[in-house]
Amino acid sequence: VVATVCSRDRQLARLAERGLSPQEAEQRLAAQLPAGQKAARADYVISTDGSFEETDAQVDQILRALLARQD
Repeated sequence: VVATVCSRDRQLARLAERGLSPQEAEQRLAAQLPAGQKAARADYVISTDGSFEETDAQVDQILRALLARQD
């Protein structure tokens, strides 16, 4: 299981960019499992708080780990 997580502030900002009101964004987040709980249940965690390059590097690292498990 791979989970992607980011800070609550980042989540709210991204939802606002998609046109949700602050109230709608809060409701959306309230309906989801908190990021910390998602991360605790995951085998791998990708933090999307950084740049695209940082996220891509994490994805590449997980992919290498998964491919190494196949050998």
